[in-house]
Amino acid sequence: RQACAEAAAAICVDAGAETVPVLIEALSSENPEVRRLAVTALKQLKRDGVSAVPQLIACLASDDQAFRKAAADALAAIGQAAPEETVPQLAEALGSSNVEVRFLTAGALKTIGKGAVAAVPALSAALADKDSGVRFLAAGALGSLGAHAVPAVPALTTALGDDNVEVRFLVAGALQATGRAAAPAVPALGKALSDSSPHVRRAVAGALKAVGPAAAAAVNELIAGLQDENAQVRHLAVGALSAGGEGA
Repeated sequence: RQACAEAAAAICVDAGAETVPVLIEALSSENPEVRRLAVTALKQLKRDGVSAVPQLIACLASDDQAFRKAAADALAAIGQAAPEETVPQLAEALGSSNVEVRFLTAGALKTIGKGAVAAVPALSAALADKDSGVRFLAAGALGSLGAHAVPAVPALTTALGDDNVEVRFLVAGALQATGRAAAPAVPALGKALSDSSPHVRRAVAGALKAVGPAAAAAVNELIAGLQDENAQVRHLAVGALSAGGEGA
């Protein structure tokens, strides 16, 4: 029976977008194997599966953990192939009252990478989510956007004070990825150079180096960083002071 079902799913993939309505209906089947095969087929269809995005987002709230994860993977695959149609819907889903939906959505956007630029406002808001896992994935997604995440600099600056060390680390990395556009964050970055985590301090020092001349505003903190117990922090502090030019 399973072999037959898998063969049917393969036929659906070969047939392309024409089979999407059938696969959408199968997503609500009482049979978990049918649901699994449907979501797998939609993932393989990529761009051709874009019309199933609303139903796949709804699947993120399923009681079946494996099915939720599979739906998120399918959304990421479709989003990479068709970001212009998929990302705005995922951005809206980041506002869900269901924390699992928000978590899986943020993860899908992180996987989509640079194609998720339309979700920057929603990802910025997600940096203040009550769930640290959502904040972690949102920071990672913004970091993967590089210069496209510049509008998120104010939210990232605030998030440098997050109570989760892993979130702070990714936030500092995201600021570094925006380069000189992170200049408004320099005061907060300077303060973060005294973070209890050497990994965060290293990321912060890297962000200050990437900011360039604006790093001069954190000269006192960078000079203190030259005495950091971590060699990488010390090295990056030297680089940031050099990037700060005459002001440093």
